[in-house]
Amino acid sequence: MAGSALLFHRTCEKPYLSISPVQISFMDAQTLTTLGTSLIVALATVIGSAITAYFGYKSVKATADMAKTKEEMASVKRELIAAYRQISAYYQLEQEFIEAVKSANGGTEKSLKISHRDKVVEKGFERPKITHNQAEKRIRELEI
Repeated sequence: MAGSALLFHRTCEKPYLSISPVQISFMDAQTLTTLGTSLIVALATVIGSAITAYFGYKSVKATADMAKTKEEMASVKRELIAAYRQISAYYQLEQEFIEAVKSANGGTEKSLKISHRDKVVEKGFERPKITHNQAEKRIRELEI
């Protein structure tokens, strides 16, 4: 029984495995190569999956960010069109006002526009830098 791998422990009376130095054998080179290759393939698969998941996440996030930015741009575009329409309406109102003042008080249209625009600027408001035609042109360009 001394040469057997299975021995009984005298105090517990339970069997345990005893391996003698003669019974230990090393794996051959082919087995080690197969295990090493399997380990490398497993690691490459895990790393590849992690890289794919990372770039998938970044792609989804970028797509969502682009959609949000596109929505914000559409909103800003609508606001810009509204602002150009208000500028155009300002010019139309100014034209109506100038015609009424001209018929009541006389004077040339150009001199009345200049004097009233100067009064508006003196009150702290800004004079539009674009003309009525430029505002209308930009509205058409933005609505395309």
